[in-house]
Amino acid sequence: MINLDFDADGVLIGIEVLDARSKLPRHVLDAARRLDTGDV
Repeated sequence: MINLDFDADGVLIGIEVLDARSKLPRHVLDAARRLDTGDV
């Protein structure tokens, strides 16, 4: 499941990929940042 978050103007501000390890290649996961953990 992939969730897209939009602001009030309809601009994409976030993407959440549930169970990303089973859907995305390792190099994409290694380059990703989790903003909810403060890892910016």
